[in-house]
Amino acid sequence: MDLVLIAAIALLGGTIQTVIGFGGGIVIMMILPFFLDMLHASAVSSASLLFLNYSLAFRFRSSISFRRLPLPLLIYIPCSAFAIFLAASLDLEVLVLVFGVFLIVLALYFMFADGRFTVRDSIPAAVVCSAISGLSSGLFGIGGPLMSVYFLSNSRSKEEYTGTIQLFFACTATVNLLIRIGKGIFTPALVPFTLVSMLGIAVGIQLGLRILRWINISMLTKVIYVALGATGVFTILSHLP
Repeated sequence: MDLVLIAAIALLGGTIQTVIGFGGGIVIMMILPFFLDMLHASAVSSASLLFLNYSLAFRFRSSISFRRLPLPLLIYIPCSAFAIFLAASLDLEVLVLVFGVFLIVLALYFMFADGRFTVRDSIPAAVVCSAISGLSSGLFGIGGPLMSVYFLSNSRSKEEYTGTIQLFFACTATVNLLIRIGKGIFTPALVPFTLVSMLGIAVGIQLGLRILRWINISMLTKVIYVALGATGVFTILSHLP
């Protein structure tokens, strides 16, 4: 019964991430910590979503904007690694609340700015978004929201956005998985949980692709901004005393 529940929540997470580009890990982490400690739960979540990352990147490989990947990867990965080592000495309960408020304010601004402000496809935007996302990924396990805003900017199609952001996450998650294996965090005992999650995610991908077919880039933008705010709200509520 436990594995069925994990598969079901992974299905939901896979559907959401297929449609908006992020959020699968957040959904899966709502359930996994009931069966595993936080450290191993996040390892299973990240490893199982690699299946989604590579699947969607391969599916939309002809639409991927490869030129937009190197700089964000060079910034994101070191920042994430730095934050992982820094996390032990910080009061994460306070920081995560600040991060949640930041996401909500950001979402409200984007939704009501009515086109007066956009994240441009530029070096400063890539550096800022990647640094903040890398740090938040290392500290809180939430690295997707701001990167989705960056990659969505100037994407010519939803296929380009989906393929590019999933290849980005495939690269970063692969590095994180190798680090976890090297540190003895991801062990053979976690493989059954990972495989069950992958099974649910595989079904979720198919459902998400059906939804993605009738969403245009304008609608996708609005959905992502709403999801950005919802992530902030969930982050705050899940860390209140």
